[in-house]
Amino acid sequence: MSKTHFEKLEALFAAAPVNRMIYRGGRMEVSHGASRYVWEVQPDFFHGAEALHGTAYFKLLDDAAYFASASLEEIYFLVTKSFELDFLLPVEQGKLVAEGKVLQQTEQVIYTQANIYQEQGKQVASGKGIFVRSRKLLKDLQAF
Repeated sequence: MSKTHFEKLEALFAAAPVNRMIYRGGRMEVSHGASRYVWEVQPDFFHGAEALHGTAYFKLLDDAAYFASASLEEIYFLVTKSFELDFLLPVEQGKLVAEGKVLQQTEQVIYTQANIYQEQGKQVASGKGIFVRSRKLLKDLQAF
């Protein structure tokens, strides 16, 4: 895979409306079979007990796993087939770093793991996902 492919994936992440309007300020770095998503915790994403809601954990883990997987696919847009996550610690503030890493790739699916860490390096969540090709071509995406 080329550096240009990774840069296009990073641009795709940045152009997504959900990242521009809702999960603002996040940054995605893509490399071969890996990714790194940095995001600052925002109180707007808290549940009633004043800690980060599970939807934000899922978003970070799924995106980190997705972009690690997408780094290995240059023709088709991938979709999440399944994803499971484990919550380890509540988060109330600070920067989070979600790292994705491809575990295995077959002809049909890509198995990927992701972990979220606080700035101090303490792990707060983990997840595993299965990603498959969609029918949508990357070259047909406006942001690609």
